[in-house]
Amino acid sequence: MDSFPKRLIILTFLLTALVACQAPAGASDGLSMDLRIGFDRIAQSGSWIPISAIVENTGPDIEAELRVETTALGGENAVYVHPISLPRGSRMALSFSIGGLSGFENEVQVDLVSQGRVLLSESTSLDVISAESLLVGIWSDTPDGAVSIGAVIPSNGDTALALLTPDDFPEVAEAWTALDVLIIANADTSQLDSDQVAAMQGWLAQGGRLLIAAGTSFQRTLSGLEELSPVLPTGTVEVSLSPLAAFANASFGQAQIEALVASGPLTADAGVLLASDDVPLIVFREVGYGRVDFLAFDLDLQPVAGWDDTPAMWRSILLNGAARPGWAYGLNQNYQFARDAVAAVPGVRLPAALQLCGFLLLYVLLIGPVNYLVLRQMGRLELAWVTIPVLVVLFSLVAYITGFQLRGSRPIVHRLAVVQSVAGDSTAQVDGYFGIWSPRRQTYDVLLDEGLLARPIPREIAGALTAVTTTSIETDQNVTVRDIRVDVGSISAYLVQGTQPNPLSLSVDLSLEPLDEGVRVRGEITNESEADLTETVLLLGGVARPISDLPAGELLLIDEVFQGGQATPGSQGIDPYPQGAGFGFYPYALDSLAAELTGIDNCQFGGALEPLQQRRCNFINSIVVSEGRGSGIYLAGWSEAAPLGLEVLNANVINEDVALHLVQLPALNEVGGGNGLLEIPPGLMTYSVVDVSPNVYSPNPYDLYMNLGEFVSFRFQPAFRYDVDAFDTVVLSMQSYNTNETLPIVEILDVEAGIWVPVNGRWGRTRIDDAGRFIDDLGGVTFRIEVENNFGQSISRFDVSYRSQDS
Repeated sequence: MDSFPKRLIILTFLLTALVACQAPAGASDGLSMDLRIGFDRIAQSGSWIPISAIVENTGPDIEAELRVETTALGGENAVYVHPISLPRGSRMALSFSIGGLSGFENEVQVDLVSQGRVLLSESTSLDVISAESLLVGIWSDTPDGAVSIGAVIPSNGDTALALLTPDDFPEVAEAWTALDVLIIANADTSQLDSDQVAAMQGWLAQGGRLLIAAGTSFQRTLSGLEELSPVLPTGTVEVSLSPLAAFANASFGQAQIEALVASGPLTADAGVLLASDDVPLIVFREVGYGRVDFLAFDLDLQPVAGWDDTPAMWRSILLNGAARPGWAYGLNQNYQFARDAVAAVPGVRLPAALQLCGFLLLYVLLIGPVNYLVLRQMGRLELAWVTIPVLVVLFSLVAYITGFQLRGSRPIVHRLAVVQSVAGDSTAQVDGYFGIWSPRRQTYDVLLDEGLLARPIPREIAGALTAVTTTSIETDQNVTVRDIRVDVGSISAYLVQGTQPNPLSLSVDLSLEPLDEGVRVRGEITNESEADLTETVLLLGGVARPISDLPAGELLLIDEVFQGGQATPGSQGIDPYPQGAGFGFYPYALDSLAAELTGIDNCQFGGALEPLQQRRCNFINSIVVSEGRGSGIYLAGWSEAAPLGLEVLNANVINEDVALHLVQLPALNEVGGGNGLLEIPPGLMTYSVVDVSPNVYSPNPYDLYMNLGEFVSFRFQPAFRYDVDAFDTVVLSMQSYNTNETLPIVEILDVEAGIWVPVNGRWGRTRIDDAGRFIDDLGGVTFRIEVENNFGQSISRFDVSYRSQDS
C-alpha cells in the first residue's frame, strides 16, 4: 500500500510531461500566425488552393516548417511541408499551394512544427465549391459597386463572391485556377509584387477573366497593371453612358446619364467592345485563352451606382470572349482514366498465358512422367524422394530468376503530358502525370523543376477500401515529393501542373483564303526544335485535317480545305466549366475529338486496342472536358519526350514518355472584305448557351428536347476572326426527328435595337437577308427557341451559316 502513492505521483508526472510535449505553443511563447486560405476562404474541389501565412516570433530562434495534411476519399493523403526559419524578432511571410481537397472537407489545419513538436496550430473553415460554380473575386476599396455581379448565375452552377486583398493573390499561376473572374476597381494595385502580377498573367493565359474598372481613379487602379491593361489613360472626358444601358438591354431611367470616364491611347492588340461618341467605354485584349476588359467608367458613381440593371451589364460583358478549347481546363476529374494511363508503362508486360501454360506443362511433365521414366530406367525409383524436391527447387529458382529478369533491375518513370503553347512563345503550360514503376519494394524521392506543382492522383471512391497512403510534399522554391513507396511490380501515380520552357519551336507562315464554302489554309510550318511530332492534325472549328509528320528541323507545306462539320461548343465567362463535364463525367460524347487527337477511331469503345493505343485513349479521356476546339487554328501532334522536368534523387531510372502538343498557330486572315468568300459553314462556327430554362437538360443545337414553355438561346460565332461587314445574310438550318411536329417559336436578337425579332422559320434552311443588324461587333448572332407544342419538342439540328448577299 505504501508504494501506491509513489506510483501515482510518477504517473501524474509522466502524464503532465506528455501533455506539455504535445500541447501547441501559443502567442505566450512568442509565436503568432496570421493565416489566409483560398479566396476569402472559398476553395474549389480538385483545384489548387493558395495558402499565405505571416508568422511572427518574439521568442528564441526557431527552425521549423509549416505542415498541412489533406485527406482524399480514395486514401491518397498528402502532407504539404514548407520550411521556415524564424530568428528572434522576425516576421516572415510565405505562401504555397496545396491540392486534392474533396467537396467533403471544409476545414484546413496548418501546424508550425519544429523537431517533431507542434509549436502552433491554426485552422480555417472553407467553403468548397464545384468546378461548375462561378467564383468571382473583388478587390476594391468600395466593393458595393461590384457585388451585383453575384446575381449572374451560370447555366449549371452557382455564383460565389470573394472579397480580396493583395495578401490573397498567389504567386503561382496554378494557385489561381479556382478563380474565374477578378474585378479590380478603386484599388491601389502598386501593392502587388512582380511575382503576383506574373502569376495573374499566367492565370489569364489559362482562361482567367480580369475586369479593370478604372474610372476617375485610374492612376492608382492601373499603377501595377499597366502591362495588362488594353488602355493607358492620360485623363478623363465626360460622355453619355446611354450606350452602356443599350448594351445591357436596359435603361438608366433618369435624365442625367453623363459621366466622367478614363480616356487614353489603346494598345496595339486592343479591341473596342463599346463606345460613346468615339470614346471607348469597354475595351478588351486577349491574353492566351483569357481576357482583360477595361471599363472606363466608375462603378461607385452615378449613373452606374445604384443602377438596378448592373447584373445585365455584367452578363453582357461576360458573354463576350473567345471560345476556349475542351483541352484548356487543366485536367478533368476522370481520375480512373488517369491512373490507367499511367499504369500502362511501355516495356512492362505480364507473361503471355501461353507461356505460363507451357511452363506449367513442362513442370508437370518433368516432375511426373519424365522423372518416373528416368528413375525406372535406372532402376532407382527410391531416388524420387531426392529428385522431386530438387526439381521443385530448380523450377522455383528458374521462375524467380525469370520473373526478376522480366521486371528488370531499374525503376521506370512514366511521364505523360499535354503541352499547350502559342507558336513562338518561350514557355508552355504543362498538365500531366508521372508514375514510378519499381522492380522491387522501395521508396523514392522526386525533385521537380521550378514552376511545377505535384500531388497524388486521387483514387475513385471505391479506392477508400484499400490501404491509406500518405505522401510528403515539400513546397520550397522547388517541389520535392518524398518517400514515394512503391511495391514490387506496382506503380505510384502523381498529377503535375505548371509552366516549363517550351520544347517546341515552330516558325509559322499561314493564311486563311476564301472559298465558295469554307476556307483554305495555305502556307508552311517549320519545326526548328529537336522534338519530332508525329500523327499531326490541324484543327479549325469543328473540322480536322490530318497532315504529314513534322520531324525536327523539317519544313512542311500546308494546303488544306476546311469545309463541312458541325458547330462546336464555345465558352463564355458565365459558364466557367462546360456543361456535363463535372465529377462523374462520362466521356463517350467526345468520340470525335478523341479520334482526331489520338488517330484512333474506336477510342471510347475500343476493346481490341493495343496497350499503347489504350494508354493514349485513357490519357485523352482524363484531359478533355468538351468537344470545343477554341478559336483559330491549332496544331496537334505527339512526341516521345514529355517536358515534365523531374529527377529521382535516390535511383538510376529509365524514362518512358508520351506528350501531346497543342499549339495555337497565327494566321494572316484574308477572309472577308469583298474578296469572294460566299459562305462560312456551321462546321467553322462555335456556339454557346446564352440563356436557358432551368429544366432543359444539357442544351446543345444537335440534340435538343424541351417541354411546353421552355426556351434556350444560342449564340453562334465563326471560329476565326473575319471582316464583320463581309456578310449580310444568315442561313438558319433547323431539323427535327419528326418534321410533322409544330414549329417552335424562333427569334433573332437585333443587336442595334436590343430587341428580339420573330423569324418566320421552317424545317430545313431559312435565309435571313439584310442581317447586318443581327450580327454583333464580334461577329456573333443570337437565336432564341421556345416550345409551344403541348407534347414537347425534339430538335436534331439548329445551326447557322453566314453568306454574302450575292451568293
